Amino acid sequence: MDMKSRIIRSLSQATCDKAELNRRILRLKKCFDEANAALGGRKKKILVVDDSDFMRTAMLHLLGRDYEVFTADSGLSAIRSITLARPDLVLLDYEMPVCSGSQMLEMIRSEKDFTDIPVIFLTCRVDRASVQKVISLKPEGYLSKSLPAESVKREIDRFFEKKG
Repeated sequence: MDMKSRIIRSLSQATCDKAELNRRILRLKKCFDEANAALGGRKKKILVVDDSDFMRTAMLHLLGRDYEVFTADSGLSAIRSITLARPDLVLLDYEMPVCSGSQMLEMIRSEKDFTDIPVIFLTCRVDRASVQKVISLKPEGYLSKSLPAESVKREIDRFFEKKG
């Protein structure tokens, strides 16, 4: 087989639709991130999704020394962040304009490449009805914003310790 034929053959084997290519990239990125984490090569990534500037800043200061923290102020911004830099954990506000936290978690759980991303709600909504509404979506936890900062940090540290 001549060189031209080999190049054409290799290009035709490499072509696939954009969605499949994105899935492959995400799988490779996930494998790379897991390998780096296993080797101690990077801090765990936490995405904080909250429409409150105050909460995003507070979480950045609370967690920034031990974790790589990035923030999103909306559901749309969060999806973009998850796609670009897959987090090891999402801290998600329950009440946000346009796209609520429960809608955001539904979107994460409905996308095959994101279903295994752990999500913990960090919210003022701790009433029974709100908690029950999202239990079926299987969040990893549900923390109240009224907890002392040290308690929130301790719960996040504990989550990562259990996860290994």
